[in-house]
Amino acid sequence: MSFIDDYNQRADGLAVLRGLIDLLANPKATRELLDKLAEAHAKADEEREAIKQLKAEQEQIRAAMAAEQEAHRRQLADARLALNNEINARRNEVAKAEAAMKAARAEQDEATRQAVENRARWQKKIDAIDAGLRA
Repeated sequence: MSFIDDYNQRADGLAVLRGLIDLLANPKATRELLDKLAEAHAKADEEREAIKQLKAEQEQIRAAMAAEQEAHRRQLADARLALNNEINARRNEVAKAEAAMKAARAEQDEATRQAVENRARWQKKIDAIDAGLRA
């Protein structure tokens, strides 16, 4: 299907041809349109450059934010590690204290058992002496 075969496109094509004929008929208007077109291209180039700069700034900001986030994450990890170390140290202290308490309790129980045995032995001796004195 050619450009001219399509009825809707034919009207558009004719309008473009009319516009080109008008431009050729008026060189001053053509020069003004070309100047405007050149200005528009220059402006578009400036805007593209501005967009590139903004993208570069955005990437720098993203990189800075990522670095800041990583530093914060490391700081939190270090703080968490320090707290975990402190918790573990206190747990060790508690475990040592509990072990010392159990050892002291075992020692006390042994001393109590020995005291009971000694008392029982002495009581037997006293009972034997009392029985000997009564007899």
